[in-house]
Amino acid sequence: MTKEEDERKIRNTELYAAREERSKQEKIEIAKRMQALNIPIEQIIKVTNSSKKEIESLE
Repeated sequence: MTKEEDERKIRNTELYAAREERSKQEKIEIAKRMQALNIPIEQIIKVTNSSKKEIESLE
């Protein structure tokens, strides 16, 4: 593997990690907004694809 290929793989990995973190943060923000609207936790779980434990930890 060339140095350029290694660098490209590292960059791609970093970009993927950044996207995953952004997605996670967006999911948290959506869940918080839903909680503020008094939406039942069961619906928040379905919409955000989060666990009950994750949602409860936001409270």
